[in-house]
Amino acid sequence: MSLKWISETIKELGVTITTKGENLQLSDPASKSPELVEAVEFHKYELLAIHQGKMVRDVGNCDQCVDKLVGLLAFDGYINRTCPTCGKWFRCLPPLTKETTPINEIPLSIQQSFMAAEGVPFSTV
Repeated sequence: MSLKWISETIKELGVTITTKGENLQLSDPASKSPELVEAVEFHKYELLAIHQGKMVRDVGNCDQCVDKLVGLLAFDGYINRTCPTCGKWFRCLPPLTKETTPINEIPLSIQQSFMAAEGVPFSTV
């Protein structure tokens, strides 16, 4: 089950997800769908990363369904990539460093995430 399926099921059942530290809590209607509980447990770290704003855009398109991939910034700087529609995983992008990656080769949203992590203020026009 994919992140898209989780999103659709949450809306359909009227479930809310809240976070408490590193834990996810589902509201009561979730008990009507053991599949949803299982999917949320499986995708826990992705959902936490999205909730914490560690999602990175512009990391490619799925070669299976052609949707845009979602990038999740991992603790070690790598960017984990997955398709939110079909659930397919793709090779991680390596950590970005100012020394090894020319800025014009980095998508804007990744530049912003990197600069924020480095404490560099930025703005978009």
